[in-house]
Amino acid sequence: MKTFLSFILLQLAVSPWKSVDVFDVKTSVEYSQIGRDNVAVSTYAVYILEEQIPRSFTDIESFKVVITLESGFTITRVVDKWKIEEVVLPGTSETASSIVLEIVVDGWTNWDVKIFKTEVSFKVKT
Repeated sequence: MKTFLSFILLQLAVSPWKSVDVFDVKTSVEYSQIGRDNVAVSTYAVYILEEQIPRSFTDIESFKVVITLESGFTITRVVDKWKIEEVVLPGTSETASSIVLEIVVDGWTNWDVKIFKTEVSFKVKT
């Protein structure tokens, strides 16, 4: 048992995922066009400033995004495609380069766009 616990702790210590700070999250909801159908498509656009990532964008294999909604529901996705956008830094007119990760949740009736917290980590190509 002691060996098993040591193995688990070692695995956690050498995780390939490196945490990164989230700059912004924008949410949107599209409702079904079918009358009396309450199914929705929710999109969560997560922004990470380039300066927060200690590696070149081309060195990144994927991002893991964990969005916890105020309802308690958690959305976890591994994203291997993203786009680059310029964003305006708060309180200034300066812009910065950012990665945008889009998480789309399609066809659910318990949609929620109120976010409690968002965590992002990335994995480097090997």
